[in-house]
Amino acid sequence: MAVAVGEAQATVVKKTLLPTGGSMYIGTITGGTEYPTGGATLKASEESRYSLPEKIDWLSCNPLGLTAQYVSPNKLKLFAETTVGTSTETPLSELKSKATMATALAAAPFVAIGPS
Repeated sequence: MAVAVGEAQATVVKKTLLPTGGSMYIGTITGGTEYPTGGATLKASEESRYSLPEKIDWLSCNPLGLTAQYVSPNKLKLFAETTVGTSTETPLSELKSKATMATALAAAPFVAIGPS
């Protein structure tokens, strides 16, 4: 299924229970065509083997040429490190509104920790 505008879809392929409680979620994130100022809404894709928890305690994602920062509730902010597509931000400025996320978040790997 196509990723909606302003959305980042997480496909969770592995869920591991942690001995301290909670779970670790591993998979990929795919971005939509337009980045909204303030962050893309993070949702589980229909192809996901496991659901994302409603509350994520920690998330690390490595998008191509960008830095990602998870902000609650379920938003993924993207910051430019280099020129991505037609985007010309200065280092570590938030990606411009309506810039494409599809190139940088084309199945970018992620790890998240949250409730089981």
